[in-house]
Amino acid sequence: MILRKFTAFNPGVFGNEASWILDAIRISVEKFRNVPLDVRIVSYGKSDPKVADFIQGHNCF
Repeated sequence: MILRKFTAFNPGVFGNEASWILDAIRISVEKFRNVPLDVRIVSYGKSDPKVADFIQGHNCF
């Protein structure tokens, strides 16, 4: 099992939109769907509701 942690940086830090970050995570997870990955999304402080909605709305986790 390969452990991968994705940290969703505050989009404003690097000028990236939250949707770009979540799309990149989704694409990566879907691309390696057949590889035994243990994927975790880590946040600083409390979870962002957009990330929770993303996880619930995509069947890639």
